[in-house]
Amino acid sequence: MRLFYILSMTFNVMMVNGRPWTSLEFAIPNSPSNLGQHCSNLGKRFCVIGVYIRPFLPNLTTKPLMPFDRTYFDTVLKSFYNRVNFFSFHEHEYGGCCDYQKDTYLHEGRFTGITVEEYALMLIDFKEGENMKKLNWIKAHFTPKVCLNIISQVGFGSGELMTAGNFSTAMGFAFPFKYKQDNLIFSMSQLHFGHLTFAWFKQQFVCPDQPWLCNDDTPQNIRQNVSYDFNTFFNPFGSQLRDY
Repeated sequence: MRLFYILSMTFNVMMVNGRPWTSLEFAIPNSPSNLGQHCSNLGKRFCVIGVYIRPFLPNLTTKPLMPFDRTYFDTVLKSFYNRVNFFSFHEHEYGGCCDYQKDTYLHEGRFTGITVEEYALMLIDFKEGENMKKLNWIKAHFTPKVCLNIISQVGFGSGELMTAGNFSTAMGFAFPFKYKQDNLIFSMSQLHFGHLTFAWFKQQFVCPDQPWLCNDDTPQNIRQNVSYDFNTFFNPFGSQLRDY
């Protein structure tokens, strides 16, 4: 994971109006990063890396993934991971499910106090709207050939913008040229002021791969099906998730 990117941030940055810093993060194919290349190999326009939440809760960091949680991943999450492009990058299950997804939750969900079902609901939350999701994570690498910082990862959620990678703040930021349909180049100040919006990202990357996340006629039906999967799994245990 990328804990070392986070350690330099202050606790105040991690909390937003009393809520933790939260980001739904994506790998961009054909970009200069290992995850980007993995996503390219899978033939996708975007890949969900996971939901990242800060700060960690120290008392949870030593707790293992419980059998109940493992069963959840092998049943419920397995039924929809490919509908949000949350693929495994582990060699033994490349493009599938669910060891990679379990590891991601263990490090980025369980350690922050988020239950496995809450984490899963965050993975299918692609809603837009003011103050709902803003750019708060970007990883980029400067490419001398084009004199630009090529974006390899983005994340949207709550909290201040965090950055990683070998980039130049004096140069513009752009997505790999194969995907730069609107020919947009963002300055660092534009990134900080929210010019790269979740709505634009969805139209350029998410909608071509997963139209149901953008088509007003279908998302609710599929979300209800996913919620039904959750409820079907949890009913025998005497609990039920809220409607999505």
